[in-house]
Amino acid sequence: ALSPTITNTPFTCQERANAQYILQPTGYTALSGDATFANGRVAALQHKARVYAENFGVLADSSDVSVAFNLFITYLKTTGSSGNLPKGEIYAKNLRLEGGTKAWSMYGAGKKLTKIRHVDGEGTLIIGNNGSTVGYHLEGFTIDCRYSELSPSAANNGLSLADTSDV
Repeated sequence: ALSPTITNTPFTCQERANAQYILQPTGYTALSGDATFANGRVAALQHKARVYAENFGVLADSSDVSVAFNLFITYLKTTGSSGNLPKGEIYAKNLRLEGGTKAWSMYGAGKKLTKIRHVDGEGTLIIGNNGSTVGYHLEGFTIDCRYSELSPSAANNGLSLADTSDV
């Protein structure tokens, strides 16, 4: 039996027909389709049609969610899923879009409703400069590098994207 322990980490449960789950923080209330494991932890079932960033810990609460956001993006890139971002301002940096094995997509709640903001001006906000051999689609959010707020003291706080090849 599985006893996962790392919160916000996606995994496959072979006991449930290879269903995809994400381990939730302690105290999360299980919903229909979720799994409760021997250690009492609950994992949220991920439906390939839509994956929700909040299940990975990507919250619009003014905290730095860079690590959780990259876990979310990595999950989308490796499963070929579509992901939804929450409404509000999401603070992060060094978000890695390049690479991946399957075409994927990420949607905000709307360009005036979801905003990805640079957390501190160090490093690049969104990185895709190495390109990708699979396509990806981004829609429904605003990107705010906070240039006027954080520069010129910040080393680099922009957006770096490259062409996808053979897509």
